[in-house]
Amino acid sequence: MRLTVIGAITLLCAQPTLAETLPSAPGCLHQPLAACVAWLAQNMTVTSDWDAQRAIAAQPQVDVNGKPIAGPTMAQVLGKIPGLGLLPSMPGDVTASMDLAPDKTVKSIEISLPHDPAQAKTAEEYARTGLWQAVNMMVGPPCAGMDEQATYRFFENSVKPTISHPKKDVTIDDIHASTTFFTHSGDIAFCGHKFSYSNLIGTDTNDISLENPHGVSSMIGVSIE
Repeated sequence: MRLTVIGAITLLCAQPTLAETLPSAPGCLHQPLAACVAWLAQNMTVTSDWDAQRAIAAQPQVDVNGKPIAGPTMAQVLGKIPGLGLLPSMPGDVTASMDLAPDKTVKSIEISLPHDPAQAKTAEEYARTGLWQAVNMMVGPPCAGMDEQATYRFFENSVKPTISHPKKDVTIDDIHASTTFFTHSGDIAFCGHKFSYSNLIGTDTNDISLENPHGVSSMIGVSIE
């Protein structure tokens, strides 16, 4: 019995502490995935990090010929941010999607936004989009002089002029139909990184439900690499 207890204590001590998983610098970009997940948890209420934990736990594998099998290349974390829902009293849904290097560091990251910054004009409207929170989750405080208001001006003056006209795509087959419109910005220099914006909106018969009778869906996101 004493050996069992000692073994349990040894196992518990071997688990990484929160401090060990926290990033050495703020943000997710170029950080180990485990540190990125810890950073995200400090900046939003995480509702699901199963996909990221699966990627973190993945071990190197080889195929039947002894050749290495590529490990996880992407990971997602879902969460909510207070005050960004349909009403200011409601939380807004956010998804963080990370592209991973072979060593599981974050090569690039995209954050979905609950509201479209391309439609914002005033500081108050930008604050409702989640743009500033997304930037902080991706890279932490961006760089000297790039505070919240400066980030909004960056999007207004540097990103918006590069946003493309909507590209329409229609798909119809025997059991499915969809119509989507896709817009995106160019890759804009931002504090030593590349910043981009995208918006995919449309209707899809696969998305029809009692809550969504027209099958409307929208994915608004900003990314940094």
